[in-house]
Amino acid sequence: MKIALIGDVHGFWNSKDTIYFNESDYDALFFVGDLKGGTQKSLNTIIPFLQNLSKPVYFSYGNWDTTNLIQMAGEVWHNPFLARLGSGGQSKRIHKFQEQLPNFHLGMFDLFSLQAFDLIIGRPFSAGGPISFVPILNKLFNIQTLEDSFARYKAIIDKSANENLAFLTHNGPFGLGAKATDIYGCDFLKEEGDWGDKDLQDAISYAKSRGKKVLFVASGHMHHRNPKTKQIRKWLEFVDNTYYTNAANVPRIRKAKKDASSSHHHICVDLNDLKNIKIQEIWIQIKN
Repeated sequence: MKIALIGDVHGFWNSKDTIYFNESDYDALFFVGDLKGGTQKSLNTIIPFLQNLSKPVYFSYGNWDTTNLIQMAGEVWHNPFLARLGSGGQSKRIHKFQEQLPNFHLGMFDLFSLQAFDLIIGRPFSAGGPISFVPILNKLFNIQTLEDSFARYKAIIDKSANENLAFLTHNGPFGLGAKATDIYGCDFLKEEGDWGDKDLQDAISYAKSRGKKVLFVASGHMHHRNPKTKQIRKWLEFVDNTYYTNAANVPRIRKAKKDASSSHHHICVDLNDLKNIKIQEIWIQIKN
């Protein structure tokens, strides 16, 4: 099985992407979330192209998907009032999002059986660090803490019948480094720190304790390039027989200065030989 892992889109998707992936030899496309940029228009513009994808698509909700600026402000400033205020109407926004993308497997704490492994799509709307977007998590899943979320992960893992697992989440797990250049290290605080999800780290450990082989964890959220310092973070780690991939190379479409061509980013995960998994970063050159 061969998978295209697509990082935080943030409005950077066009008809050329859809044509390329439809004509590719990929068996499935994994989106780590954050289709929307800073405005709703950025999502509405790319929806028609996403609707025309013919490959199986699996998707994990990012912190920009179906949320709004009031919610985002509440999360950034740790203001429970703004977080609750902004969450009003989010259930309707989620329903609309689902109607717009009927060809997507839009996962929230879901289990899917694929050819070689079971796929767990994890906690939606993760922004890293402390648990985020609690009002909607509580409404949908009765989840208010990272411990609640871990319990949900455990129940899903216990349902899996395949010895091989993979995780698709917006943010990656805790425990992979605390530097700004580490795969999920914090690059927006002076003191840096590990910004991975502790509930996801615990879920991976629990799966392995149950005899599961966690082949890879596909995530994004923490952008590869820091716009202020220009530092580049690691995007791939191999720890305890598991690959961890961060696909958030933003912007994923970059126009050439010398001509009308553009480069489009994704990560290829080749699982045709599970004993020799191959993961590589791909930039496709497209002439406009």
